[in-house]
Amino acid sequence: MKFTYPLPTHKTGGFYPPTGKCGYCGNSNEGNFVVISQSAMEKIPGTNSYAPADVITSFSLLDHGVTKTGQGITIFENTNDAFFCSTECLRNFLNAIVDDFEAGK
Repeated sequence: MKFTYPLPTHKTGGFYPPTGKCGYCGNSNEGNFVVISQSAMEKIPGTNSYAPADVITSFSLLDHGVTKTGQGITIFENTNDAFFCSTECLRNFLNAIVDDFEAGK
């Protein structure tokens, strides 16, 4: 699978892929799916509660002298959730990203 980073997300929904289908194989999830979820929380002043922070998030792999190229990749920008139809597709997705990371893409 060939990816272009950062991966495209839904224009207003903050999720990957923008189509709402599986982020690896592209099949419909038919209401059953696994999710990589990313969030940022901030403490509500004067309470012991937290709420979603109004910030832009990113999900990246960074290299500190391990890969041949030394380049990191930003996988997602301002994305809260990434959907996959199965753990197999999630695993394949993560393996493909690590392969790209090692290759410096």
